This record gives sequence, structure tokens and C-alpha cells, in this order.
Amino acid sequence: MNQTEDMEELDPVGMIHQLACCFTQQRMMASQVAVLTAIAKNPAITSGPIVRMTGLSVPNTGRILNYLAEVGDVTFVREEPPRPDYPSTRRHFYITPEGVGTVKKLVHHLGWGEINRFRIVKENDSSQLYKFL
Repeated sequence: MNQTEDMEELDPVGMIHQLACCFTQQRMMASQVAVLTAIAKNPAITSGPIVRMTGLSVPNTGRILNYLAEVGDVTFVREEPPRPDYPSTRRHFYITPEGVGTVKKLVHHLGWGEINRFRIVKENDSSQLYKFL
């Protein structure tokens, strides 16, 4: 049997089990995957839209974003403050080559084959930033 036939035979509980095993093997929680894939699909996204898309709380989203940045799966570019006396700046998040690798591992573990639908987003010259197509 090929992988497609195996996937068609999975019932909903089997699919959830496969997802859980995949996340466990990659040492990622579902919320981390939700944030990572939101960034992959929407480069330059800020934390507000991520909160709305994932349904996570603002503090949890912030912790996950910081974790993903620490492990190198995402990076961010700070916006210039609107005024010199305004201390807060928004961060625009992008998936990195390491993050692309993580997404590819997750998809491959699910038996969905190889995924190569990423292109480089030109934000700055210092690093490669990607977008899922």
C-alpha cells in the first residue's frame, strides 16, 4: 500500500493520533505548530493577527514566539517606533530555513510526501526569510 492509501484509511481518531505522535516526536505542542504555520503562511505577521488566527492568549502567544525565535525556527524584524518618545515597537515575524525544515519534518511524518512550496521573501539582505505558497 502506498502512503495515500494509508491516509485514506485513517479515521478521525487515527488522524488525531498520528498528529499527536508527530508533534511528540518533533517535541512541539499543537500551539507551537499553529504559531509556526501561521508565520509560514503570513510573513511579516505581527502577534495580534497570530492571536486571532490561533485562538491563543496574548501571553501564551508571546511565550511561543519567543521560544520559536530562541530555537531559530522564526526570526523577527522590529518596526521603527512611530515617535521617539514611544517605547513600544511591533515585531514582524518570518519563518527561517530552520523553521522550513521543521514544517517539512512535520508534513513528512504525516506521510504527506515532500513539501517544497516555500519561496524566499525579500525583507533584508542579512538573512533568508521564507513564505509558504
